[in-house]
Amino acid sequence: MGILLALIAVLLFPLTSPAEVNWDTVSAKKVPLFYPGMTSWEFLTGSEHASGANAVSGLEKSCQDCHVKGDRVDIFADDIMKGKLRRKSREIPFEPEPPQGITPFITLELQAAYDATDFYLRLKWPSPKGVSFKNPADVSRGFYDRVAVQLNGNLRSFSRAGCFMSCHDDVSYMPDAPSEEEVMANPFYAKQRRKDVRLYAYVTRNRGWSDLKSEKEMDKYLKAGAIIDLWIAGFRGPEVISSDESIFYDRIRDSTKDIKVEGTWQEGFYTVTIKRKLTTLDPMDIQMQEGKTFTAGIAVYDQKNGYRKHHVSFPLSIAIGGGKADLTALKIIEGKQQVK
Repeated sequence: MGILLALIAVLLFPLTSPAEVNWDTVSAKKVPLFYPGMTSWEFLTGSEHASGANAVSGLEKSCQDCHVKGDRVDIFADDIMKGKLRRKSREIPFEPEPPQGITPFITLELQAAYDATDFYLRLKWPSPKGVSFKNPADVSRGFYDRVAVQLNGNLRSFSRAGCFMSCHDDVSYMPDAPSEEEVMANPFYAKQRRKDVRLYAYVTRNRGWSDLKSEKEMDKYLKAGAIIDLWIAGFRGPEVISSDESIFYDRIRDSTKDIKVEGTWQEGFYTVTIKRKLTTLDPMDIQMQEGKTFTAGIAVYDQKNGYRKHHVSFPLSIAIGGGKADLTALKIIEGKQQVK
């Protein structure tokens, strides 16, 4: 009888798909993104960041407290992109290999909605040429136009610094990246048969990529909600491809894929919609519920750029119904009806 009632409920009130959400009724947040080059957690907490280092290390302020002035982002992204701005203590530019065909800043439109079971995120950003949409990308090497969203619900450092807390000087394609031989000789990475260092949460290391904290210490952070969920959606021609991942002691692909994506490129803009259950059975997912607020960090890759060559946002808060946040998700009831 229970199964029959559940089936009747689905037939009467079908679950909303991303395409069925009336996004015209959902408010959009304009999110500024900038080109960071080789800006890392180590830079943010180091002497070159001057007074900002103490604010980041002490979790006293968020990035935007110092770097957003009204509608303007106070970051020298244009000089970073041109290779002019240098990390003086290292005697290297923030970007030694300037990318071609992209601008220092872009503005992304972000919308969020939810119903009784699912959460929906819609992202729209400029891409004048829509390279990957028009020409299928070499996905195997990571060179395809895409958006990556990092999310966390409890970690205070993530709410302050966003995705910078998982980006380090010693991950691949950054200045201190170890050689393949060094990585393969490390017991942790050898066990995973890996040759590269990927994103990791700084709370999992003592000093650097190879110095992992004890399992006991990492379990403490896991129980405290230090997992960073990672949703990726991009284009291989008109086909939208996705990956459901997480970041903690390493960047890994989740055992179950809990996101569904749709998207297109039209008139110079990519649009992607991501759908996920509010709660899942995957311990590497953040769990959502009405009345809860979480933090998101967004990265956009355009012109088939990969690795560090992307635009990033500062951390922004998203509330699922109520609560003070940068963006509040709109509640959807009975499949298609929406209320503000």
